[in-house]
Amino acid sequence: GFNETDFSNASGPTNPAFSEEAMSRATAEVNELFYQPGVKEAIKPGIDRYGEIYVIYNPDRPPYWQQVTIREAYRLLINYWKCIPEKAESDVMVSAVQSEFNRFSEAEKDRYAYFGDPESVYRIGYVKNDTPVLRPNPEYWNKTLPRSAIQIMVLEIPGAEVVKNKMNNCLQVGDGYYYIYRLLDEINISSLLPVIGK
Repeated sequence: GFNETDFSNASGPTNPAFSEEAMSRATAEVNELFYQPGVKEAIKPGIDRYGEIYVIYNPDRPPYWQQVTIREAYRLLINYWKCIPEKAESDVMVSAVQSEFNRFSEAEKDRYAYFGDPESVYRIGYVKNDTPVLRPNPEYWNKTLPRSAIQIMVLEIPGAEVVKNKMNNCLQVGDGYYYIYRLLDEINISSLLPVIGK
């Protein structure tokens, strides 16, 4: 996904548009974007799987992720590069990212963004595939629940054969990770559904 560096603590910035607050905010906003981690498989209401990634959620809430348009993705990227501390780097990157964005027609800019465009530094295009650009959906969160309430869980659990092999290897060499793999081997994902706050 998007993993831009937060330069908010930079010393001696040369970019007049730089401020610690603006840099932190721009970094947080662009780093909310990510690529869907695989093809979605609905296991049951409240449990989706994307390859080895499981999402456990409240199925009565709005979708937990939302797709992002090309316009929105590039707006966040351009804003990020406008805020970085070094003016020369900012000018070059804003120009490059703006040029990429300008390749799209107005209609294309309002289409959903997907990973895979070989002409883009960020590989963002509009050709539909299994890797859309996403971000957390703010409408998913139930703000009436206490902040301590678990509203979503995202777990990475390798396939059963991989887990069993690693568990057996760890057991043979006395590696403490054996217990992690044993947990992954024995966990019943459905048993976690009641933990999700309603």
